[in-house]
Amino acid sequence: MSVSVGQAASLPLPPTDDQMMADADPENDAADGEMESEDDDEEEEEEDFGIEEEQLEEYKEILERMGKFADKVTVNSLSMVAEDHADSPSSAAAIYGCIRDPLLSPTVAAGCKLPLVYVMDSILKNVKGEYIKLIEEDAHEWMPVVHKALGEEQRAKLKRVWNTWREFRIFPEDKLKRMGQCFVDAEQDARSARLVTEAKAKAAGMGRRKDGTLDLSPPLRRQMQLLLDEVQSTGLDELDKVSLERLADINPSLLTQIKKAAEEGLMEIAGSAGGAVGGGNVAGGIVLTVPETRPPYEVKRAQEWDKFTTDYLMNS
Repeated sequence: MSVSVGQAASLPLPPTDDQMMADADPENDAADGEMESEDDDEEEEEEDFGIEEEQLEEYKEILERMGKFADKVTVNSLSMVAEDHADSPSSAAAIYGCIRDPLLSPTVAAGCKLPLVYVMDSILKNVKGEYIKLIEEDAHEWMPVVHKALGEEQRAKLKRVWNTWREFRIFPEDKLKRMGQCFVDAEQDARSARLVTEAKAKAAGMGRRKDGTLDLSPPLRRQMQLLLDEVQSTGLDELDKVSLERLADINPSLLTQIKKAAEEGLMEIAGSAGGAVGGGNVAGGIVLTVPETRPPYEVKRAQEWDKFTTDYLMNS
């Protein structure tokens, strides 16, 4: 078969010896692989467009609306959005920043911080991705700030969240200890304070039994409890009232006053029939550190109840 000049020009030429040697060189194959890998990386980078600013603003708004109550639907919704960007370092960092910033902000109410931690906890356990690395390297910055802002009950909840991270083995132990150092410090401070208060209580003749209760005789405990109830009868919510043992921890000086007044009251009861213990704004001669705000008829009624209480103790 004959081939025209034009057709011949279009036919591929046989490879030269140099080209054949170059094609067989493994270094050239590696170079070609590196070029292909770089091309793939470039394609992946091009695909990571990042979360849009409008989406971030909406995410922040949802976090703000959540307020002091982290309902399951809201937490799940926020976690699902985070999941959409779990493999994007830039987007994950942006979403994490939306949660982190209010945790560190002094203008955000303390009651709003724990729900934010719950969102972060959900993302760690259900989404993972880039968020684990981000939180692993940064939680030690915001954890003590949040811990300091919270009350005692919420601090216990925060610690429970931190403990679950150990149970789920989300972080290495050294990282976990670093971010939870605030809990260790708080326990040490509480232990030191407890030793001080126990020493003061013991000096005032109020040691502790093995079960943690104050070592008091039954009559003295009853009288002290009556006086403490009277002190807490006005201006305090029922949930905020404390026991004698708790008072020994938080205000040992007031407990000492109550004990002294109770002992005087018992001596007065023993020394005279029907003698009422009085004086001050409350029963037992304890003077409150706050001004009397009750109307006169309430004060009179309280004094009558004091007499009834005294009679009850005499007949018991």
